Amino acid sequence: MGRRGSRGLQAPPPLTFRRCALSMIGCAVLLAVINLYMNLVSSYTMPAMQLDLSPDGDIVGFHQFDLPPGVHQRPRKAKHPRDISLDSPSAAAHTETSCIGLCPHAASTQTQESYVKSLVQSRMRNLPSNTFAIGPSNINIEPLAAASTPTNFSSVWRTVSGWSKARQITPANLDSDAMRLLFSAISTAEIIASSVPKRGTQLKLGLDLQGGQKALLKPGRYERNWTAPTDTPYSGADRHNGEIAAFHLAQLLQLNRVPVVAGRRVNVERELLGTADATLKATFFHQASKSGVGEQACFFGQCLYCRKEDAICASPAGSIESAIILWLTEPYATLKAMRSPWARTYDESRPAPWIVSPNYCEKVMKDEFFGQAPVFLDLMDMAVFDFIIGNADRHRLERFSGVEPPMILLIDNGKSFGNSQTDEISILAPLYQCCRVRTKLYSLLLRYSEIDFASVLNNRLRFDALFPILTDQHLEAVNRRVRIILMVLAACIESHGISNVVQNDGF
Repeated sequence: MGRRGSRGLQAPPPLTFRRCALSMIGCAVLLAVINLYMNLVSSYTMPAMQLDLSPDGDIVGFHQFDLPPGVHQRPRKAKHPRDISLDSPSAAAHTETSCIGLCPHAASTQTQESYVKSLVQSRMRNLPSNTFAIGPSNINIEPLAAASTPTNFSSVWRTVSGWSKARQITPANLDSDAMRLLFSAISTAEIIASSVPKRGTQLKLGLDLQGGQKALLKPGRYERNWTAPTDTPYSGADRHNGEIAAFHLAQLLQLNRVPVVAGRRVNVERELLGTADATLKATFFHQASKSGVGEQACFFGQCLYCRKEDAICASPAGSIESAIILWLTEPYATLKAMRSPWARTYDESRPAPWIVSPNYCEKVMKDEFFGQAPVFLDLMDMAVFDFIIGNADRHRLERFSGVEPPMILLIDNGKSFGNSQTDEISILAPLYQCCRVRTKLYSLLLRYSEIDFASVLNNRLRFDALFPILTDQHLEAVNRRVRIILMVLAACIESHGISNVVQNDGF
């Protein structure tokens, strides 16, 4: 009895090839069933989820939706590393277990940047050629010129000052009436005084505006269709239209850490030379107009790279385009500067640590300041924002001094929208080395990827006095870069799981 009972508990003998040989038909059927099962398992993917968020960024629900072309969801996890192709995006996670981001296989000669670039390129090939095209605008926005000029500039500036808090410079959603009034004030307030700021590498002026508001003026140097040289990802001087577009993009991404920026045409003789302090006035000169009729006023200011041969000169109408950036008021006017963990060395013979170390993010996460909430995910937000605008020059970070909780500000965005044909993947290093993103930003990116996001941005830019701000090529680049970010995040989710990648730190 015990012998029969023990035998009854044993598993049946395994199916062997010798037994299969007894019936060729049965073996063929068995192999066909196994092959069908393996195909079903390998092709299964988890449904994509659209996150429903509260105003505070908490997940309050979710629903399924179709992912955009080229963006893939995490497949069911294989039981053994041998089940994963080394060509798949998730291979690195199994071969390099210490890598928390996206890393090439240990035997690969690829750098981390080239690995991510090839991953993106392979997914981009499957997209239709018109994927990133912008459509015609069907939104009729009243031109800014039709807005009434404010009668009380001090009241407007007080309103702007009241927006600043520990974790924001502007409200989450500026309505059209508020934008129209604000931009009208910026473009019409009298310039009381102009001067040279004490620091900086690029030409800019300090302004005192009617009603007591201080501001920075970044002069327009390039035409809209100017293209930055490709020798380095940070080539060229600041672009005034880039500052304007970056402000509106940050608003749409709910990254409310960019000071208010608006365009304005400024008369060089009357509004700048006529209000300049002695230092600024000493940099003014007159030269023959390019049209050959009369003279034009020019200035070059004082900064690290300011030279007379690179001076800004008035147009035949006597004016220049400029971006006016409203400065902050106390207690938010005092800023603390620090070097970005992902700063470049600007020396090809001396690469930065983050370029040569795939595990660099682990060091950042252990840093007392940069590794804390909410600063760490601020750095991820920054990478997304900078990649979309094409800013590869954020070597310096700033935060409010003595204000808690800390917030990384997105200040000085002039090195943006320089080359619409180049997507500088290295700007995304924080994202692909750390594989982390805020829930709120991720949800917004998913939503914007389903629409013509660039046209939404362009419709906001219509409020500005200098519209059009961006060329169609730069707008298409915005759509393309949003998709690229989602491709990188999709690879992160495939490798590490959505709960490890998409995070809510409460901010």
